Amino acid sequence: MRRSLGFAFVALVAISLLSGCSGGKVSSVHGTVTLDGKPLSDATVLFVPRGNVKSGNSATTDASGKFELLPDQNGIVLGAGTYAIVIDKLVDAKTGKTLDPEELAQREAQVGELEDESGTELDPSDMARRAGLKNLIPPKYGDPRTTPFVVEIKPGSNDLGTLELTSK
Repeated sequence: MRRSLGFAFVALVAISLLSGCSGGKVSSVHGTVTLDGKPLSDATVLFVPRGNVKSGNSATTDASGKFELLPDQNGIVLGAGTYAIVIDKLVDAKTGKTLDPEELAQREAQVGELEDESGTELDPSDMARRAGLKNLIPPKYGDPRTTPFVVEIKPGSNDLGTLELTSK
């Protein structure tokens, strides 16, 4: 009996170690965003799931345009799968001031519904306008249907390199 319990324990530890080494979990996703060849600071980089991936995640670029997705409250960075990357840099439409995340969330909450009165889905630029915001990034990068950035996230570390945006 003691021998079989010992074997079961060793087998359980081995399985745990092997599953950790197999890289079934996404450990990191990072990259850099540039606009016209220059680092883009204070931009939101949103990963919108495609297919049967259940949830996304987002990050904000630093002064050198770098971003890294951090784990959510469950310790998950992203699930492996396909994502459209949506990038925007929202500022106050009147002042041009970059908003801190709390101010931005409050403005976006004021917009409320994602559809207009007729039931038509609002596009991202309409939503920003209604919140008193202006997106400094061309619209094609701010919509998951038109973004040129669609990536396959794999288990382990994912370095996306540089996401190069152009203002034209």
